[in-house]
Amino acid sequence: MQKLDEEAKQELEKITYNDSDLIASLKHDESFLMKEFNEREREKKQREENTAPKNTEAQEAPRLVRPEGPIGGRTGGVYIPPHKLAQLQQEMLQQGEKNSVQHQKLMWELLRKSINGIINKVNISNIQNIIVELLNENIMRGKGLLAKAIIKAQMASPNFTHVYAALIAVINTKLPDIADLIIRRVILQFQKAYSRNNKIVCMATTRMLAHLINQKVLSDFAGLQMLALMLENPTEDSVEIACDFMIEVGQVLSELTPAGKF
Repeated sequence: MQKLDEEAKQELEKITYNDSDLIASLKHDESFLMKEFNEREREKKQREENTAPKNTEAQEAPRLVRPEGPIGGRTGGVYIPPHKLAQLQQEMLQQGEKNSVQHQKLMWELLRKSINGIINKVNISNIQNIIVELLNENIMRGKGLLAKAIIKAQMASPNFTHVYAALIAVINTKLPDIADLIIRRVILQFQKAYSRNNKIVCMATTRMLAHLINQKVLSDFAGLQMLALMLENPTEDSVEIACDFMIEVGQVLSELTPAGKF
């Protein structure tokens, strides 16, 4: 690039250039064009700053508002990292009153997470320990949470249905009201799925009811009613669901009601 001497630079600074002059000067000196363009941009920004209205009030930086919920889980607000979440929970447990709304919401959320964690890790080998952990929780208060957790876990993994049915059978010996709530919700879910022709949900719920009959938690009369319902107007799907149901519970039904009458 060709360098300009001091006198040439002074003369060029006095001359005003238009767009055509700048384009023409690009052929001779690229650095001059860049400097002139930057100078024009600087003057343009300065004019905009001078013409813009000035705010007399000081503008405060935006602040993150802490959500109204105890842990910000379902408030749709700000994300809280896990370590700050645990610290917030400890502060609320120490400072808050036990009868306050925030404290009760926090305890309810902690109970929900504890029940979900216990139900999600149950299997054949640790079911005895899981039952002890579950009975140590306040499941009378969170019986709805427990029912929802068991039904959701069974829908997610139908192969473990016999494990969840055994868990319900043990709960039924100690707290029959909770087992009754779970059975009612499963039957209601089956009725909705059957009326909507939802085959996947029907097969999962019928397997759950079959294992509850195997565990003597549910009466065999309910199983016979389900078979009558599915075979009253038989279709390919209803017959398939009935066959799967009989595979799971057929031996128990043959022992309890050999004639199949109800």
